Amino acid sequence: MAEYRTWVKTIKERISSSRIKASLSVNHELIALYWFLGSQIAEKQKMASWGSGFIDQFSKDLKEEFLDEQLDIPEVTALYGEDIWMN
Repeated sequence: MAEYRTWVKTIKERISSSRIKASLSVNHELIALYWFLGSQIAEKQKMASWGSGFIDQFSKDLKEEFLDEQLDIPEVTALYGEDIWMN
């Protein structure tokens, strides 16, 4: 019975470890994605004229495609380090 408990404990530890590694991997990819999006948005925003509605349109376009996902455009650009609302 002790051998079984040790085996189950090992399996549980492996599951926990894999879950943590998966979360870290996902977070890494999301940060890379948000950084990319932020840089692209900041660049386009520099070329857009004030009041053009660029951010609103971009947000609508993404929401149409990714309706079931959370994607906050101002949050993405804040991660990049550009304050697009001050342009």
